Amino acid sequence: MVSRKVSFVSKETPCAGLFYESTFSCSSKGSDATNSSRQACIVMAHGFAGIKEMRLQAYAHQFSQAGYHVLMFDYRHFGESEGEPRQLLDIEKQHEDWRAAIAYARSIDGVDPNKIIIWGSSFSGGHVLKIAAEDKSIAAVISQVPHFSGLASGLSGGILHAAKLTVAGVIDQVGALCGLSPYYIDAIGMPGDLAVMNSEGEYQGYMSLLPSEHPYRNEVAARVCLQAVRYSPGKYLKKIVAPVLVQVGLNDKTTPPAATLRACSKNKHVITKQYHFGHFDVYVDPGFEITIKDQIEFLGGEFGGK
Repeated sequence: MVSRKVSFVSKETPCAGLFYESTFSCSSKGSDATNSSRQACIVMAHGFAGIKEMRLQAYAHQFSQAGYHVLMFDYRHFGESEGEPRQLLDIEKQHEDWRAAIAYARSIDGVDPNKIIIWGSSFSGGHVLKIAAEDKSIAAVISQVPHFSGLASGLSGGILHAAKLTVAGVIDQVGALCGLSPYYIDAIGMPGDLAVMNSEGEYQGYMSLLPSEHPYRNEVAARVCLQAVRYSPGKYLKKIVAPVLVQVGLNDKTTPPAATLRACSKNKHVITKQYHFGHFDVYVDPGFEITIKDQIEFLGGEFGGK
């Protein structure tokens, strides 16, 4: 699998990415390549407070073998991308990063700008719905164990936990207005911990994704809690014209499946796949093998793969 480090600019801030070339790229490359000789590109980013090294390479390898280019990236403030303060998750900023990444992907030699597929998981599984709803030229959407409902996800740890997150968010937001450094809380924790995600059994799944060769900070500026509870991207499904695959974990305790299934049932153009998996089971075998197979079958070569 051939890959190279790349970067692009989002609102004047460099974002770090990796570009994986299709294993059977067309021989016609460069500025004189026609759209018919170019191939589809899948643009990917991780979920809540994640970095691209948390198992996204496994997906990129499979997609590359299936005949797709892949661009994955870190959001500003996370991973290898720039942006201060660190670990600041702002939903609109992440939408801006998606737009910049897609624009960059369309400019890469060998990529068909009319065949951009966007892939998101967990929090980014909601982002891709928002982006596809506004960008009608997106060719297809894959949304894996997605965040569809802010209320459902916000209450996944119980009312008391949601109240604690709200207080932490207010503390951080007030501090930001006063010019103070962020008030950080853990992104993932055990039940009872002050962490954005603390549902039973999910901590172990999340930690299993962490790469030993890349530093990772298990924290996030708490102000995101005030945004996330009001963020329900499932409502954008009806505005998307591209084919959409939504993969739902029936044992998911982080992004509860009921809200996702309700939204999908109202949009008949959406293909919904259900699995008896938890939220993080999809990233590792046997869940990974099953879900990536369904993703490649969904694309079905229609967009330039095998």
